[in-house]
Amino acid sequence: MVNLLSIADIKPKMRGWSVHVIVQEKMHIASSQKSPTRYQKFVFSDDQGSRVEEIMFNAAIEKMGSKLHTFKKYLISNADVREIEEQYQTNGLAIQWVISAKTVVEELSEQGSCVLTNEFTPISFKDLASYADSKSQTVDIMAVVVDSMPVIPIKRDSQESFVQRFLIVNEEMVPTVLSLWNTFVENEGKLLTDHHSKHPVLICRRLKVVTYNGMKRNYLPSAVISRTITSLLKCFTAPGKN
Repeated sequence: MVNLLSIADIKPKMRGWSVHVIVQEKMHIASSQKSPTRYQKFVFSDDQGSRVEEIMFNAAIEKMGSKLHTFKKYLISNADVREIEEQYQTNGLAIQWVISAKTVVEELSEQGSCVLTNEFTPISFKDLASYADSKSQTVDIMAVVVDSMPVIPIKRDSQESFVQRFLIVNEEMVPTVLSLWNTFVENEGKLLTDHHSKHPVLICRRLKVVTYNGMKRNYLPSAVISRTITSLLKCFTAPGKN
């Protein structure tokens, strides 16, 4: 019989447990600064509102990473559970699950569509000005992609970066510009460009808002791994689109 628990019940070094989770966030694959180790982080949530950080390394990324999709529900069993040292904690999460090739990951097919976390509350674009140029405050948004602009190379601190901008509108039909940098251009930028004529709906979490030529613009710096953007092409289409 499956020992089905909630995220809050699972403690460091516990074994023989299973839990139903929703993938709330999926970060890009990154590399350690002092070693060739590759890692990918996720944030899981459950029906009780608890959250936990998940991480996988190297070969596990290739085998398991592609199985996990944002806003889908899964059965997870027997990941290694450990505490996160305080200096490495992000998003207020102190526990981390390490998923290996031995971890059981099964998608639950009981629902027919994506599941949005109940923690997600998009901000009104009319309120973006109050967050502009803040070093600590970020925003979550939901918007429709109206148009995509070309990728532009930019010199920053003697290094070449790439930026791509998208015109987006929210349900209030208020427009703003979303800027993606570097890795986000290569991944989400390409996806949005390929589908922009279908006007996909997207969710962006923990965006920085900056002033650009007198207007407020959502800014997604590639240097910050925890900044996430998820295109919901499989979950939604804009009104009037198939």
